[in-house]
Amino acid sequence: MYALYWTQAIITTQVYRATFLMLVLVLTFLYYPFRAKSRANVAWYDIVLVALSVASMVYLSLYFREALQRVTQPTPVALCCC
Repeated sequence: MYALYWTQAIITTQVYRATFLMLVLVLTFLYYPFRAKSRANVAWYDIVLVALSVASMVYLSLYFREALQRVTQPTPVALCCC
């Protein structure tokens, strides 16, 4: 359903991949909890992981042009940290 929707919308490949990865990460953290015992209810740390994955993929979706530019032209901070 998700893939069919995006075939009709005009969207860049990077945004599609980031949103698809966000959807997969959220479903993974909700379906496979950190502790196998707590399968009936979602623990707080699983919710934190879901929120972090959503935040990182929303950031990538909004600033994908800058992220692509950083691959070819890294900033001094990025070069220093590597």
